[in-house]
Amino acid sequence: MITNKKHLTGMAAVAILAMTFGTLTVGAANADDETKAQVNANSLAKHVEKVEPHHGKRLSLHGMQTKGHKSHVSVPQTANGVVKIGSHSGYAGISLPQGVSLMGGKLADNGTVVYQPADARSGGVVVEALEDGSVQLQTIIKDAQSTHDLAYKLDVSESAKMKLLENGSVVAIGQDGRLELGLAKPWAVDAEGKRVKTYFTMDGNTVTQHVKPGPDTAYPIVADPWIGGRLFSRIWSDRYQGDLRYNGNVSRWGAFLLADPSGTGQSRMLTAGWKEWTDKYPAIKDKPTLRQQYACHIAAGAIGIPFTGTWNLERFRADKPDWYRSVVRHRCNW
Repeated sequence: MITNKKHLTGMAAVAILAMTFGTLTVGAANADDETKAQVNANSLAKHVEKVEPHHGKRLSLHGMQTKGHKSHVSVPQTANGVVKIGSHSGYAGISLPQGVSLMGGKLADNGTVVYQPADARSGGVVVEALEDGSVQLQTIIKDAQSTHDLAYKLDVSESAKMKLLENGSVVAIGQDGRLELGLAKPWAVDAEGKRVKTYFTMDGNTVTQHVKPGPDTAYPIVADPWIGGRLFSRIWSDRYQGDLRYNGNVSRWGAFLLADPSGTGQSRMLTAGWKEWTDKYPAIKDKPTLRQQYACHIAAGAIGIPFTGTWNLERFRADKPDWYRSVVRHRCNW
C-alpha cells in the first residue's frame, strides 16, 4: 500500500500543534494557579500584619529559613513538619496546629511563610521569624465552625521539664538549666482588632491554645503563640577599665519574662538566662561580682529601673555580697 506523504506530513503537523497547544494550555493553567496561590498567600499575610502585636524586626524566610544574632529559624515545606528554632547550644521546635488542614508553605511578599487552608473549615497559618530568633506562629480561625482549640506539639529534649507559668506562658527547661523553648502568654484578636479570650493548657509535650469568642466577636480571629528560644539576642565581650567586660542584649522574649508580675519570669532569667552567658563564657563564673551584677540587673526591673537594652558585667568591680541593699543608689555599678 502506498500512502500519500503530503497527507501524513499534514496530519503530523496538526498533531504537533495539538500537543503544543495542549502543553501551553496546561502551562498557562499552572501559571494561573501559581499566581492565584501567591495572591492568596499575600492576602492572608497582610490580614495578619494588620492585627498582630509588634515583637521586633521581621526577617525574611526566603528559602524557608533565616538567621539572626547567633540564632537560626527554619520552617517546613509541608504542613506536617516542624518549625525549628536554634542557636549555638542546640535546636528545639514546634509543630503547626494539629487537626487543621493546611497546604504546603509559600513565601509571601512580606517575608513570612503562609500555609493556606486545604479545606473550607480552615483559615490558614502565617509564620514570621524575628531578628532576636523568636517566631510568631499565627493561626487564622475562619468562622464559628472552625476549630478553636489549637494543639501544638513541642519538639524538645526528653529530659526537658515543661511548666505552665502563672502568667499564662509555657517554658521548657533542659536538664542543664537552659531554656530550650518558651511560649509567651497567648493572644487572640478578631477582625475588628478586639481582644478575644484565650489561654494555654498543657498535656505532656502538647500545648493547646483555647480561643473563646464572645457574642460580639467578628471573624476571622487571629491567634498567636509567640515562641522564643533565647533570653538574650546577643552576648559578647570587650575590655573596660583594663579588664574584661561581658555584654548582653535582652531579647524581646527575655523582656517579656522580666516583666512577669508574678516573679516567676525573673526566676527563669536568673537561671536559664545566666546559663546562656556561662555557655559562651565559662570563665564568667570565676569572679562572684559578675554573677552579682547579673542578678542586680534582674532585680532592678522589679523596682522600676529599665532592664532591657544592653547589660554590662564588668570584671574590674569588687565583689559585693550585699548588692541588693542599695540597688536604687548604685544601679548595679558599685
